[in-house]
Amino acid sequence: MSDQTVPKKQKKVKKIYLNDPLFESYIYVFIGEDRKELFESILKTVDDKENENLLKQRIFNLESYAEFLEFEADNGMTLNIIWFDKQFFSESAVAHEFFHAVMQILKRRGITYSEGSEEIYAYLMGFYIKQLYQKLRSKKWQNTEPSN
Repeated sequence: MSDQTVPKKQKKVKKIYLNDPLFESYIYVFIGEDRKELFESILKTVDDKENENLLKQRIFNLESYAEFLEFEADNGMTLNIIWFDKQFFSESAVAHEFFHAVMQILKRRGITYSEGSEEIYAYLMGFYIKQLYQKLRSKKWQNTEPSN
């Protein structure tokens, strides 16, 4: 038997948890190359058989390369999910999808977009995007699941 070490199989879908304690909101970000693996990973997180077909349609829509999705959890919380096809992952795609996410998160809090509220929209978008890139640069992105 040789002393060669077998490399660990890398996880093909990155699942990154982003949290904002100020607005008590969070976003799960999924980045992957294989649509089937993306679908399975998101479905496991959402754990919602009712919306399984809808999720399947959204993920396997070949015209989409990234998308913001919302799901109602059993406990009444809203699950905010952004998924990216890895080969199309870019700064512009991140900004685009986080804009959708921030619009919905603040809308649910009763903060509509206006000239007077644009600063909080810009703050929250920057906060989430900074958190995403910090976790992507660190080795800890795999362990970013919320602790309950």
